[in-house]
Amino acid sequence: MNGLLSGLCAHYYKLKLKMYKQDDRFKMLFDNMLKFDGHVTVAELDAIWESTSNVCIASDDTMITFEKVKETEQRILKMLKSMGVRPRWFITGQIRGELEYELFYDMNDNVHVIKTKDLEPEPVNPDVITIDLGAWRYDVEDQENE
Repeated sequence: MNGLLSGLCAHYYKLKLKMYKQDDRFKMLFDNMLKFDGHVTVAELDAIWESTSNVCIASDDTMITFEKVKETEQRILKMLKSMGVRPRWFITGQIRGELEYELFYDMNDNVHVIKTKDLEPEPVNPDVITIDLGAWRYDVEDQENE
């Protein structure tokens, strides 16, 4: 079964992975950013400008994803608390065909989704068309547009 909480947890887990990748990219770009030393040509200034712009874009992308992670985390936290789930109660779940995880929140209200096991991908039957509604991402923007 794939309900709202399952969908939010899967979305949260994937957002966290995306944020980690974006943060790694930002750090790599920042560490390799071209520096202005005052003695350069116009072509070198163009390269410095492009390098700096790429760092800013990567930073913005990471921050946008971070905000989505925090919004999703707050939604999960509200759901857990409304059902009477206490801090450090471990709840298991799975992202179908991908992984099993444990969900809990700590005393500081930080939500944690920890992968515990990889799952085998579901077999694909070439004679059947499958529409997986469980893969639908629940996004804050979707709810605001309703």
